[in-house]
Amino acid sequence: MMRSRRLKWLRLFVTGLAVVGGMGPGVTRAAEVEGPPTVPPPFIVFDATLYKNKPSFSGYPGLRPITVLYEWPLFLTGQSSTGLPSEQTVRSVVKELGEASEPVVLDIERWPLKGDVQAVKTSVSKLLAVLSWIKNEMPRAKIGTYGTVPLPDYWRAIRGPTNAEFQTWQQDNDRLDELLPHMDALYPSIYTFYSDRQGWVTYCDCADRGGSPKSQGKAGLCISVAAVS
Repeated sequence: MMRSRRLKWLRLFVTGLAVVGGMGPGVTRAAEVEGPPTVPPPFIVFDATLYKNKPSFSGYPGLRPITVLYEWPLFLTGQSSTGLPSEQTVRSVVKELGEASEPVVLDIERWPLKGDVQAVKTSVSKLLAVLSWIKNEMPRAKIGTYGTVPLPDYWRAIRGPTNAEFQTWQQDNDRLDELLPHMDALYPSIYTFYSDRQGWVTYCDCADRGGSPKSQGKAGLCISVAAVS
């Protein structure tokens, strides 16, 4: 329980996002393009920390802002975990952000995304509704959902394409395909669950690829936890 609370606290206050892939649809991996070598894109860290009196980082081009929309401002206290947030509330929260063009991550984790087929379809429909409200208020922002496509599942993801467990993970991701046309970027979860560094690299690579061939071409923005002392 203490570990779970600590991870939740870290996600809320010490979340950083690093660019692992491209920044939008139509971007192709350099390794897959024939021709002269290209200049690698800069390594960019997106800052989502929520400290009071935080200094400005405008002088650091490699450090950019990002907005994470957590559940707590969108849902009423004590609201049923199965219900949608109020459209008026969502639009009001988003309007306060202004016409920002930086990435926006919708972090709603209360709806099931694997298991019962009908329950997953219902969850996808709810996410699509909230995404549409956000997109309507922030049409220029790169919007996506945290930890959906691909599903965070370390042990199945690292098995490899020929493994049956990996293939069932892909099938679970395929059930979320309806989300893809409505997202400008992917924001998979890549927590360092274990001390196996190579296993983590393999997991990140699978997450960056979206867990399904159908997700190729979307941005590979991967969420990681930054240690702050």
